[in-house]
Parts: sequence; C-alpha cells; structure tokens
Amino acid sequence: MRFWLNTFAVITLPGLLTACGGNGEAKSATEREAANTPDELNALFRREAKLPKSTSVKVESAGFEAEFPSADKPVVEIGDGFTHILFSLGTEEPAQCFFYNDTVDAGQSMTKMLAGLRGNVEFTHVAPYRISTAQGLPLVFIEGRYLADSEQGKVAGSIKLGITPRFVTPVLCFLDEPGYADTFASAMTTVAESIRVAEPKAEPVYSEIWGISIEDTPVGYQMLQVHDAGDGTVTAISLSASFIPTGPGELSTSDNVSVIQSDSSGVLKGTFLEVEGTEVSHDLSMTRQGKTGYVVSGKMQGKEIKSQFKAPTLSDDVAFYRYLQKNRGKSGKVTVLEFAPSLDPTAPSKVTYELDGPNNTVSHSVGDVSSKSKLGEAGLPETMILPIGVRELKGAVIHRQGSL
Repeated sequence: MRFWLNTFAVITLPGLLTACGGNGEAKSATEREAANTPDELNALFRREAKLPKSTSVKVESAGFEAEFPSADKPVVEIGDGFTHILFSLGTEEPAQCFFYNDTVDAGQSMTKMLAGLRGNVEFTHVAPYRISTAQGLPLVFIEGRYLADSEQGKVAGSIKLGITPRFVTPVLCFLDEPGYADTFASAMTTVAESIRVAEPKAEPVYSEIWGISIEDTPVGYQMLQVHDAGDGTVTAISLSASFIPTGPGELSTSDNVSVIQSDSSGVLKGTFLEVEGTEVSHDLSMTRQGKTGYVVSGKMQGKEIKSQFKAPTLSDDVAFYRYLQKNRGKSGKVTVLEFAPSLDPTAPSKVTYELDGPNNTVSHSVGDVSSKSKLGEAGLPETMILPIGVRELKGAVIHRQGSL
C-alpha cells in the first residue's frame, strides 16, 4: 500500500467580509473589537451555535440539489463555471459555498484560496482541524486565524474552509467568523451529504478513505476507488492530498492522482499526476507493450521524459489487497514491482510486504523506508504507522465499502 512515499474562484477578504453586507458586518466588527483580553478572545474563538432547520435548494442549470441549514432563504448566484450559494447559520457573517462544474484538487484549491487572502490579512495560524467523509468521498476542514487592520487597530479573525473534491460537482465552503468551527463543519457536512446530481458517476465496486495525522493533528487523506469493467479488467483510482503546517500561518499542500488499469496479468496502463502547492511535479502516462515491456512518457519537474523498462509482473493496490485476503492469517514475505513516480519516474521500485499472521500485521518496505499496518477482520489494513524521524505519521480507515 502506497502512503505518501511520494478554473478556481479566488475570493479576496473584502469579498468575504461584505458578501452579505449590512448589519451583520457591523455587529461582527463590534464583537471582534470589543474582545481585548485573553479570556475575551478565547471566548470569541470558542463560540458554537445550533444548526438552523435545513432548506432544499435546486439549481437546475448546474444539475444539482442540496440541503442548507439556514436561518434565512439561501441566496443563489450563477458564475462562470461555478454556482455560489450564501446561507445563514445564525452567525454574524454568512456561510458560503461554491459548487464547481469541473473537478478541482483539494490541496491546490486551498493554496489558491489562502494566497488570495494573504494580501489583506496576516495569518498567525493555519492548519487542518478535521478530516471526515461525505457520500464516500473525503471532506477536509481547515482553519486560518489572522490579524486584520481596522480603524481601532488590529482585529483578530478566523476563516474556516471546507472542501470535498467530488468527481461531479465538487464543493468548497467557508465561514469568515471567529469561532463556530464545529458548527461550520456540521453545516458543510449536511450540505455535502445531501447533494444529489442529475448525472451521477458509476459506483465503484470497492472504495476506502484513510485519514492521515501527525501527532494527532490531521494532515491529509488517501482515497482508493476500484471500478470493474466486467471484461476482466479493473481500474483503481487513487487520490491523496496533504495539508502540512510548516510555520506560523503557513500551510504546505500537495495533491496526488493515479488511475491504473490492470487485469490478472498485472498493470496494463496508468496515468500519474502530482501537484505541490500550485506547481505540477509530474504528469506522466505509462502503457504496457507486449507482455513485459512498459513505456513511460510525460513531464517531470517541467522537463519532458521518456523511458522504457521491463517487468515480468507489475503490481498495484488491487493486487496487494487480493494477496492479503488470499493469505489472511498466514505469515510470509513477498517482494513485488510497483511503479511510483515520486520514487523513480523511469523504472519500477522493489516493494517488500511481510505478513505476520499471529500479530495480524503487514509491513511495507521500500528501500530503508518501512511502515506497519494492523489488519482487520476482512484481512485488509485498518491502521498504519510510518516513522518520520522522531515523529510518526499515522493512518486510519474512516470509510470502507464494497469488496474486491
């Protein structure tokens, strides 16, 4: 199992603060300016509220419908490539959601959003605070605390961002208001769980989502979906995104996407894309020629590459999971070849899996990097630990459905 071994609307801060305009902004500013002592500021950032009753909104032109917990009637605005909906949680500022017509990358979207705000505020803290799921897809929440100029001096603020990178109608929401972190997360979860689209994608035969953390801080997710074509081939879609706090007010993001088609003989073809922040690290395609030959082409760090290699059998996540299920409860070791561009874009890497039946674990090693996973009743990994220096990267399954 590979765990990180490897048209977006940017809204400026004035747009966030004045989107609903009027009395809400004035009340919000008054409360922020009145909070001066540490206790008053802490109370401001601890505020929560009960969700209002949900209202259904159908946007026929965009082909979706969703439920919004809102004290007022949600306001719908149709943009170029997105639908913008404002709704009230009973807070001073409105919550806002963007429903996009095309797919978006979670990490890149958050990077662009935060970059669009930095010219207006000074971020003092940016970090994920929750990673969950909705309709079998990842849902990530990030809070950015900031200082902004006002007539009375510096005013503390907080923006909560949430994104679910759906294949159809992805959604990004935000609330620019100190406190209400759990309220906002619950509200967006309600929206994301209720989305109905006119043309849903084919359901996978198997799907799982892992939440990843470092020292109990959520830092990302990895999703695997397997689609069966019914002709002996399967397609595994793997999405991962990381959101790593790197300093006061700084967040490093990355997105990884791979689509691999395989059959009983091994991998047939694949595409691989990695984006660090907003820069493409690699964009590669791989095809099998004959029984054992592979050709890799595309770009790596902006440079064109093309390579060929031979592999008697090239393995992937589906083959690994089937191996685990076939050998459930047994002990043994197997070394396979897998293609991971972040390790080597020109050749496959040797990966060793060691099963420990009595302890119900499997170790995964590539070179001198090794992780260990605890297996569940179905014989598949449930938790994972990967040492990183003196710290540990931990993973846990937060969604699993279907079978292989």
